[in-house]
Amino acid sequence: MLRMLVTTSPADGVILVVEGPSDVRALRPLVNPGVHIQALGGKSLVVGAHQNLGSAHERRVLFLVDCDNEDNTPVKGLPNLIITSHRDLECDLLFHLDGAKRAALDCFSSGLDHESVVKAIKKELVVSTEVACRFNATKDEARLLQLPLGIRDVTTGKKRRFALEDLPRFEEWAQGTSDLRIPDIAARLGEKLGWTTGQVALVANAAVARWGSACKRHSVSACASCGRMRLCNGHDLEAALVARFNRQGSSITRTEMERLVRVGADVSLANGWPVVDRIRRFEGWAGLRVLRTL
Repeated sequence: MLRMLVTTSPADGVILVVEGPSDVRALRPLVNPGVHIQALGGKSLVVGAHQNLGSAHERRVLFLVDCDNEDNTPVKGLPNLIITSHRDLECDLLFHLDGAKRAALDCFSSGLDHESVVKAIKKELVVSTEVACRFNATKDEARLLQLPLGIRDVTTGKKRRFALEDLPRFEEWAQGTSDLRIPDIAARLGEKLGWTTGQVALVANAAVARWGSACKRHSVSACASCGRMRLCNGHDLEAALVARFNRQGSSITRTEMERLVRVGADVSLANGWPVVDRIRRFEGWAGLRVLRTL
């Protein structure tokens, strides 16, 4: 399919290949109207398409994948494959392009002035980011131990990933009555997923060590900025923000939060986003235009 797109598109046309439909919606405001954005349905499919493309078309196709806190060494440094700065594109939008501000303004515009909303979102981002990081640090360790992490969706009956809002006591955390420290998270995951007491302890101890380890960049234990980049999953962060906003009187849904983060991403901040820097490098290498004038 990808080769067909290349051969049937204009000679100066660029195809931007991403993981999913939400990535298409997020990136559309940043790229030229003539750029075709194609979602393939997952990181492995995008990386596989890159490997199978061949050198004849490599300057016509740009690939973008989530970091996912994986060892991306085999695909790092490739001129036509870009990896997000944070764990996923949603977090890049939230932290580099201030995506949550629009959601906060929509939720609280009637009750707070602009300055108060900005202060509120900064506070909620810190609190929500921390719990999302703890949750994913715990899940990462469970994954390394090959413990089960999927649950069956009560609506569709299909298996899906265990999300932050599935965690027992998540609502208590949102209301400010529970801290949800890593040992608590491990215990609640084990309770829902059938882990043994020993497995819960192994996961909790390893996750606490991971969370508290010194980062390579700053040599600081529990470094907030590096921990955020390695451990914060955008979907879980959005779920946490929804719960915290609704605690304060909003009635925003997850779907609406995801939409507002994408439409509210501040394009004027794109020049400070490493993904945009990497796209510009591709433009220089390929001799083709991808970005709108930013």
